[in-house]
Amino acid sequence: MKYFRILFLFIWLFTTWGLAYAHQPKLDKNTEIVVEDPEISKAYYKVLDSGPHTYTIQATENFELYVNILVPDLPEQPTDLSVLISREQEDPAELAMLEGKNYDRNTFLEPFGYDSYLMWPEFKESVPEGVYKIVVSSPENNRKYSLAIGEIEKFGWAETVESYASIPKIKRDFFNTSPISFIFSPLGYGLIIVMFLLSFIFGLVYRWLLKKIFPRTDRAVNRNIKLNGRRLRAACGVILFGIAITTSRSPWLLFASWFCFFEAIFSRCWLFAAIGRNDCPL
Repeated sequence: MKYFRILFLFIWLFTTWGLAYAHQPKLDKNTEIVVEDPEISKAYYKVLDSGPHTYTIQATENFELYVNILVPDLPEQPTDLSVLISREQEDPAELAMLEGKNYDRNTFLEPFGYDSYLMWPEFKESVPEGVYKIVVSSPENNRKYSLAIGEIEKFGWAETVESYASIPKIKRDFFNTSPISFIFSPLGYGLIIVMFLLSFIFGLVYRWLLKKIFPRTDRAVNRNIKLNGRRLRAACGVILFGIAITTSRSPWLLFASWFCFFEAIFSRCWLFAAIGRNDCPL
């Protein structure tokens, strides 16, 4: 129980710390988007390639409407986007028009994904129930942007998994950078550390159980692989770790890579232990 308490502490520290500054990333390819739960923070990563994009909010009660638009901080990145925010009732009303050409863009480094943006003033207002539209457009339809809607940071298990799956695509397609840079963010290195702890705890608990269940047998020995076996497992760990941080950052790949290192360090293969095989007799 002590090991698992330590593990959960690290999970809480590293994942909630990073997510506290994060919008839920969304990779929706549609040009017409219905925004659910408008007060929950979301960031839509889009490219204007076939006309304006429209975001519709249908609110059944009063809420805080927050809107901000950012563009990737890249060389010669156009910032001439426009964001029209309006209320679509019997008497339509324009609430705000955010014109990129009218603002000095400030550089903003987001700790969640460790990405650099250019941002301009935001819109925030308490509004009554009704239908609202946010329209993003530009003179030329080839602009990248990230539209943030909502301020309440809320991540469940499904949103966390979706975020980890989305980030490699955002890094590659939106920022033109390698997904490896994500390891410098709290979520990136937090996930690596958590999987490191989990794999070592799993290995230690598994070894303890075999010693309790099968004492004085080959299943309970501390070492059961030779030097070449350790080298092979270390190499597998490096390969799996490289694949994990450059592609999907799958927790299972990270866990498997660290577990390979665990076996290499302790000269102990869990599969050999399960079948009672010992390549390194005393």
